Amino acid sequence: MLRHAVLEDVPAVYAAFYAYSHIFPFVREDKVRRMITGDSTWMREPAVIYDRGVVITYQTYRTTVRLGTYRAVRGSTSLHQIVKTRDSARGAASEVFRLFLSHYVPTRLVLSVRADNTSAWQFYERHGLQRVGTVCWQLQGHPLPGYVYEWIQAVDNPLF
Repeated sequence: MLRHAVLEDVPAVYAAFYAYSHIFPFVREDKVRRMITGDSTWMREPAVIYDRGVVITYQTYRTTVRLGTYRAVRGSTSLHQIVKTRDSARGAASEVFRLFLSHYVPTRLVLSVRADNTSAWQFYERHGLQRVGTVCWQLQGHPLPGYVYEWIQAVDNPLF
């Protein structure tokens, strides 16, 4: 099992996001604190993993949700962010992500990622996620295109 973040981890978890502030400009320390305690409008239960220097934030959808051109069905696990600290061991993100898939995703994982975040979507594709749609956000009035990925838990999945 993976370790969930606790309040004492807030500075380290925030530092991991801050190191990639060009990708996560919207993550503030108070948001990290609310995500860890589960005191958030979109995350009603603590769902922040902090293990081996890797942070994963996630939730389970309670209703069907539209992500751009894709519809995520109720019960899907949504991965919001994954980030690693600068001093995490080589390969830690892959190891923690595989454990996350096997222990915390009962049926289906969905996520969206910016199209210009090549390292992220290549990471997801290496781990067996399929591109199933597109999404477009707005950044200061300009379109910010992205992709939607899905992974479905299978009995014969070669990852495990």
